[in-house]
Amino acid sequence: MDDIRVDIFGVKELNDLFEELTKASKKSIFQGAFKVAARPIIKDAKKGLNRTRYKKLKQSIGVKTNRYQPVLWVGARIYNQYKGYLGHIVNDGTDERFYKQNGVAHYTGSIKGNDFWNNAILHNREQVNDSIQKEVFESFERYIKRANKRRKSREH
Repeated sequence: MDDIRVDIFGVKELNDLFEELTKASKKSIFQGAFKVAARPIIKDAKKGLNRTRYKKLKQSIGVKTNRYQPVLWVGARIYNQYKGYLGHIVNDGTDERFYKQNGVAHYTGSIKGNDFWNNAILHNREQVNDSIQKEVFESFERYIKRANKRRKSREH
């Protein structure tokens, strides 16, 4: 039997085709596209943490998907082996900090923010916006190829 082939001529055809897909298929296509589109932000954010002591924060920068919705979070991950708890503090910095013990103030200093995350977003905003549409099309093509492979394996 021949492979499934899809010819898309415009946005209307793509929308009609998407409406016929299952919810899980739509989610898979969008999440795949968004993951690829988010790579420049992740790369730049990690580069902004080079030569700092926040190695675990640098490791934690990545993407996390939602199991039930086509959602993608990009940033410092906190689950499992990732320890991205300090992401907001390293990015924004802190004021002078202290704590009181037995009525005596103990100063612990402050952290100067390095804006690694803000810079990564500002530098890559245009590139990510431009690549999302292209990545959705490519993710859709990958989805069709996978569907063809599954169909061929079931026929044999």
